[in-house]
Amino acid sequence: MPQDSLNPPEIRFQISQHLQKRDLTQCIRVYGGLDGANQLCLIARCPHLKCLIWHSTAPGGLDISRPFAEKVAAGTWQNLESLDLDIVDMKDNEMATILTSMPRQLRSLVCSSFKFGPLSLQSLERHFETLAELYARQIESSILRDRYTGYLNIGLA
Repeated sequence: MPQDSLNPPEIRFQISQHLQKRDLTQCIRVYGGLDGANQLCLIARCPHLKCLIWHSTAPGGLDISRPFAEKVAAGTWQNLESLDLDIVDMKDNEMATILTSMPRQLRSLVCSSFKFGPLSLQSLERHFETLAELYARQIESSILRDRYTGYLNIGLA
């Protein structure tokens, strides 16, 4: 793996160790700079996150949506209540796993490029009581738009 002279692995490791030990981070934004597996490793070191903004631009088509869904299902982030995901090629069943496995109900969900399918839509319903914001560009059915708009501040492109 090519080394970035401004962000060597030992510095990334020290930063992530500090985040885990001190638990200063309740909201983290990850946009790139690392490959997908290292991004997920860094995020997993912050178990007390309340807010996660992850726009992964994983090089080489690395599939990180399944490992992320597995970490959510394993209870890695017990306090997560706000999720902004833009993960390439996330599947309906993976989003359903994430939404079903969340120990807390979400207050905010942003999925810029994810196309909701039947499984993820069904899993989303358990969050309606607490979900105050939903931004989903790929909810296409007017019936779904009408149904969700009554519950949520929904952004549809």
